[in-house]
Amino acid sequence: MTSFALPPLTVLTHFALSPRSGNLRDEASTPTTPAASTPKFSLAFILDDNKALLSPISACASPQSVTQSPSPKQQRRSPKRKLTAKEKRAARQCCIDGCTNYTIDRGLCFRHGGGKSCSMPGCTASAKHRGLCWKHGGSTLCTVEGCTRGAKSRGLCWSHGGGTKCSVTNCQKTTISKGLCWTHGGGKRCAFDGCKRPASQSKQNFCAKHQPKKAKLSVAP
Repeated sequence: MTSFALPPLTVLTHFALSPRSGNLRDEASTPTTPAASTPKFSLAFILDDNKALLSPISACASPQSVTQSPSPKQQRRSPKRKLTAKEKRAARQCCIDGCTNYTIDRGLCFRHGGGKSCSMPGCTASAKHRGLCWKHGGSTLCTVEGCTRGAKSRGLCWSHGGGTKCSVTNCQKTTISKGLCWTHGGGKRCAFDGCKRPASQSKQNFCAKHQPKKAKLSVAP
C-alpha cells in the first residue's frame, strides 16, 4: 500500500473564530468601538466588549426640570366688576320686551309664565307655600289669637310687631325701605309735584289719585 504524507497545517492569521457567534468574521475590518450612529440592536453593537455605558437622559434624571402648567383652580381669577344699580334693576326685570315687572322664575314675571299658580281650581294668583296663594292658606298666619293676617317675621304680622323696626330711635313702626318707616321717609312717594302719598311701580310711580288713566277705546258707530 502506498502512503501519502499530508501537508503541514496552515494557520489562518487573517480570520478568527468568534466565540460568541460561531462564525468567521474579519476582526481587522470591524471597529473596536461602535460609532455614535450605530444602532443599539445591531450585531456590531452587541458583540463589542468595549462599548461605553450610556449616560442617562438629563430630562429623566432631573424631574424638577419638567415644568407643569398650573391648573385652572390654581390660577388667580380676575375680580368681577360690580354691577351698577341700573344694571341690577335691569337684571331683575322680566325678559319680555316692554315688561318692567320683576322676575319670579326662568327670567319671567308671574304674568308671563314665571312662578307657579295657586292649585285651587279657578284661582290664577301666585302660589306662596304648599302650592296655595295667601287667600287659600298658602301663607303663614299671625300667631296672635284671632288675627287672620299673614305673618311677616317672628310669627307676627305688621300690626302685631312683625317685620323690621324703623331705625329711628323710639320708633316702633315697621320699616318700608332703607331701614325707615313711612313716617320717617321710607317707601316711594308720588311723582306728582307736591304729592306725598304712597306710590308704586305698578302705578308708574304715582299714587292712586294721580295715576295716569288708560285711554278708553272708542267704538265706532
